[in-house]
Formats: sequence, structure tokens, C-alpha cells
Amino acid sequence: MVPLTLKQRAALFRQAVGGLTVVILALAAPDCPGQEDRNQAGQLRTGAQSRGDNERVVTEPDGTKVVLIRWPVGSRDNVVTLRVPMAYVPLGTTPLRQNNRDTNHREPFPTTKVFDIDAMLWDMDPLPRDRQLTTEQRNMVVFGTIESIYAGSRIRNEAQQLKLIAKARLEGIRRNYYQTRYHLPIVEKPGRFDLRRIGAVHDLGGRTPVGLNDFYYSGDQPETASDFLLCTDEAVPDDPPPGKFANPGCQQWFALSELSATVKATYRRRHLGEWREIKRRVSELILSWKPSDVGVR
Repeated sequence: MVPLTLKQRAALFRQAVGGLTVVILALAAPDCPGQEDRNQAGQLRTGAQSRGDNERVVTEPDGTKVVLIRWPVGSRDNVVTLRVPMAYVPLGTTPLRQNNRDTNHREPFPTTKVFDIDAMLWDMDPLPRDRQLTTEQRNMVVFGTIESIYAGSRIRNEAQQLKLIAKARLEGIRRNYYQTRYHLPIVEKPGRFDLRRIGAVHDLGGRTPVGLNDFYYSGDQPETASDFLLCTDEAVPDDPPPGKFANPGCQQWFALSELSATVKATYRRRHLGEWREIKRRVSELILSWKPSDVGVR
């Protein structure tokens, strides 16, 4: 037999390894880590019906796609099933988590502790997905994040969870990049819309950055407020002049005790004066997905 050259041996080695790699990938692909998450995330984005009887996306009799979310209420062990229309689930995101499917059909899916929604003010319809939003429509979008009080390792009530969030946001006001850059004093500013306010005093005028925020709160103490907001400094106009970009907004936090949760609603600052109504409408929308019998699992 004629001895093989080094080049011929290398070629044979590449062929052998290549074939082995194909076999390994073919065997490993179904059980790839995260594959199930990617498959179901794709189902959420495309609206495809999930397979099996233990997955999160189901089709109602009227054809509506619904995301089933197991949610703890009152205790970690008391889990109810929220039925969230898939039209409210943000595109490109999913509340699903790792290993969200039990292949032995023993459990429908694990309990979720945080999920996001999109909606439109003021009718709270889902965010339109079939067309480009106009400026007026973009100004009416509200984003919601619902977080369980059981999301962390420590169990807290809603007031305690809000207090932790408020302390962090208030500290952010005091250590804001622009506040430290311009050496701006942080003071109690004139209140607005039945809310007290803490923020930076400045004379930046048209140079005011959109990242400079005020902390709004109800009640006497910012860290124990039942309602508080982080909003772009009022010097930034809602409608910027031509050639300039600004997107002043608000993030509003409040408790939703019926779901043992806190809610963050994000929207344009132009709606700040309606913060109570936004809280009411967002709360009603979320609670409409809760079963009437909280014992239902």
C-alpha cells in the first residue's frame, strides 16, 4: 500500500470529523439547552398553536390565542392561572422560562413571577401590530411590567416591595449622571397633579437632557408612598422642535394586591396628569385575566 501524504491524511481526518459532527448534532439537537424556550418563543411571536396538552399557548373557542400564566396569589403555594390574550404579549418577548414544559405531562408549566404587556390608552386595546404606528398612536402606548412579591428569595408584602423600588429610584435621582455632571442640587420642587416632587434645580433650558428625571410621589414620605413615578424633567418638551429628538416619559409604580404583585406602567409624560386613571385602567385590564375563583389552578 502506498503511504498517504500528510495532506491526504488531513483531508481524510476532516471528512471523518465532519461526518461525526453531523451525527452528534443530529442526535443532540432535540435536547439542546434552551431549544424548548426558543421553540415556544417562536410560537408566541408567530401565533402558532402549541403542541401537546401541557403548554402555555392555547386557542379559545372564538379563535383567540391566550397565554396561560401560572401566578402565585396570597402564598407561593396558591397558584392561579391567568389567561392573557397573546395580543398583549410584547413582540419578540415571552414570559416563558427555562424548562417551561414537562415532557412527562405531570405539570402544565412552572410558575411565572414577572411578565410584560403592551396596550393602548385609553381603551386598553392591544398594541396594533399590523401597521406602522403614527406619532399620535405612539404617544398613546402604555407598557406594563407585573412583578410578583414572591419573585425573589425573600417574601415581602406589596408595600415592602414598593418601598425597595422607591428607595432605589430616589437614589437614582440623587446620583443621576447629569445631576453629578452639572453639580445640580436635588430639592423638593413644586408639586404637580396632587403629587409631591423631588428633582434637580437647573437653568439648562433647551439643553436639558431627556435623561434628567423628577421623582413624583403621593403622601408625606417618598419611600413609603403607595404611588410614585419617575418622569423626565419638565424642561424637556413633549413635542421637540424640528431636528431634535426627545421622548419624555414616566414610569409609574403601584401595588396590585389582588395578584400579590406590584406594577410598573410606562407611558409618555404628556399623560402625567391622568396618573390615577392610568392606574385604574391598567389594573382593571390585568385583573380581567384573573380567574373569578382564585382557588382555580
